[in-house]
Amino acid sequence: MPWAVEGTERCRSTCGARWDPDRPPVTVIPSPQNALGGGGNGTVPEYLRGLVGPRPPASNGSHGEAFLQKWSSADPVAYPGAGTDVIGPYTARWADAVLALADALRNATEHSVTITPQPLDCACAGGESQPWSDGPTMLQFIKQVDTGGVTGPIRFTSAGARADAKYHIVNLREDGWQTVGSWDLQGRLTILPGAEVRFAGGAAEVVPSVTDLSTRHLRAVTIAAPGFVEVSDADQEGNVLTGNNRFKGFCMDLLAWMSSELGFTYELYAVADGEYGRYRDDTGAWTGMVGDVVDGVRQE
Repeated sequence: MPWAVEGTERCRSTCGARWDPDRPPVTVIPSPQNALGGGGNGTVPEYLRGLVGPRPPASNGSHGEAFLQKWSSADPVAYPGAGTDVIGPYTARWADAVLALADALRNATEHSVTITPQPLDCACAGGESQPWSDGPTMLQFIKQVDTGGVTGPIRFTSAGARADAKYHIVNLREDGWQTVGSWDLQGRLTILPGAEVRFAGGAAEVVPSVTDLSTRHLRAVTIAAPGFVEVSDADQEGNVLTGNNRFKGFCMDLLAWMSSELGFTYELYAVADGEYGRYRDDTGAWTGMVGDVVDGVRQE
């Protein structure tokens, strides 16, 4: 998401760096021009080692084999990433999203319910957003979906979350991504026997840090991204906007909710160079939001 947070001491995190989550585990990270680049010696750059995160399985479902056959024979020009015998996990999730939508629409048709499409514009074209009138109805039919998918069974909880969500826990090491555990709704987090997780700097343990954000004040750096973060110095009536009122969008709503739930306050500012963040080999430093968080830049 296009925002990052910096606070006092070591309370810093970022969601701003762009990288390819669909890239399968490899021993060489190519393209020194992007955030995963570098490593002329065929290894992962040291500044990236230690990343830990979830990775959805790619093809454990009843449609996995059939999708793989079509994917491997598809034109990679028309479908980037196709033409190989590897399905990226997020490609598989997109396929499941289409299957879920198709099943929901079929169920609606069988119940003689008409769903009227409505053009959606995340940027709202500068105007007020208009809710989709059939959205609540469509959501109810999506929650009723129970079908096979590419990654696994497609079912949802009453809250709309994937009922059979499963993830591999991966750790970026010198020679690429290593699977170190798994997570699912039933068993929660499981670390594989004998798995060795290495964090930034090669540390085997997490350094204790402040996790209670109540009463804390944070500065959050963000970047304009239609629908997610809108930045404006005036409202539609021409009234001047200042402070946090200059920012709106999905990420801003999420940040406001987190603030309410966790009890912290915050102030926002737009990143000066307009970048998410990339590592520059010539300077040995990060640009964009990532750079602001790493360097502790504070803009007044």
